[in-house]
Amino acid sequence: MPLLSATLSGESGMNSPNLFAAGRKVVSVGWRNVMSGYSPYNPNPAGKSVGDCTVRAISKALGQSWEDTYIGLSLQGFCLGDMPNADSVWGPYLRNHGFRRYLLPDTCPDCYTIADFAADHPSGTYILSMPGRHVLCVQDGQWFDSWDSGGEIPTYFWSKE
Repeated sequence: MPLLSATLSGESGMNSPNLFAAGRKVVSVGWRNVMSGYSPYNPNPAGKSVGDCTVRAISKALGQSWEDTYIGLSLQGFCLGDMPNADSVWGPYLRNHGFRRYLLPDTCPDCYTIADFAADHPSGTYILSMPGRHVLCVQDGQWFDSWDSGGEIPTYFWSKE
C-alpha cells in the first residue's frame, strides 16, 4: 500500500493530471511511494522573499520560527563580525545544530539540479547552497522555498547527522 495515496492540495489522487502540473513526481522507495517536488514555503512574518533565504531554509530544517532563526544567526554573525546570511556564519550555526557539509560533483553540462537532489533523497533533512546566490531546505524529497528553484544547481549541501 502506498504511503501517500490520497489527495494533495486538492488533487484527486496519484493519477490526477494536476499532480504533475504542480511540479511533483512520484519516487519509488522500496514498498512505498513518496512525493518529490516543490513545496511553497515562506515563514517571513512580513511576507518578504528576498534576502532572507538562509533564514527561511534553516528555520524549516530546524523546525524553528523565522524569528528564532534570525536571532540565532544574528548573534552568530555578531560574534564573528559578519552578516547573518554569510556562509561563514550560517555554516558554523548548522554545524552547532548537528549538520555536516558535503560537496556535490561538478558535472555540467549534465548538471545536478535541486530537483535531481530531492528525487535522490526521499528522506532526511538537507540545506542546499548556491554560494553567494541562494539557500534552501530539502526535506523528505521535497524542496521548500518561496519560489520554484528546482532548476538551480547547488554546489554543496548540509545534512543532519
